[in-house]
Amino acid sequence: MDPSGKGEMQERDELAESLNDLFTNLSTMVKGELQGTNNLLELLEKMNLRVAEEYKSFDVVASGLRVFVEQLKSKSGSFDEYAQQIDAI
Repeated sequence: MDPSGKGEMQERDELAESLNDLFTNLSTMVKGELQGTNNLLELLEKMNLRVAEEYKSFDVVASGLRVFVEQLKSKSGSFDEYAQQIDAI
């Protein structure tokens, strides 16, 4: 055994340095994982905004189609009278 205790101090310093490296690397890994998750969430938000913008135009198209169908129904209603007359003949 070393009576001065230098060997024990050196082992403690190496252990402390190894633990410091471990926690530094672990911290870097966790930060990287969090940044990756944050990037995915930002991408998802951008995709949602793009899809919402795309479907916004469908509202106008659907409204126009509804009006067109109502016009066709009113026109076909006037033809019902003629269809009944043809059936009667």
